Amino acid sequence: MNIKRSVAIACAIKGINQTEAAQSSGLSQPQLSAIISKGSCTTPILEKLAKGVGYTVSEFVALGENEAA
Repeated sequence: MNIKRSVAIACAIKGINQTEAAQSSGLSQPQLSAIISKGSCTTPILEKLAKGVGYTVSEFVALGENEAA
């Protein structure tokens, strides 16, 4: 799972920045930055993040895995 790519693509598609993605997910900007830097997170955080940017978990993960995106 490439969470950094998933976040970047989701933000680009939705026309939001990382701060807005964090807020809509119930996370702080430092929390999201840490998740992106670490490259992983817990399942509950992944669920919050995906839902916050308008995707299911599988759709969100797929964004980062799809080479054509």
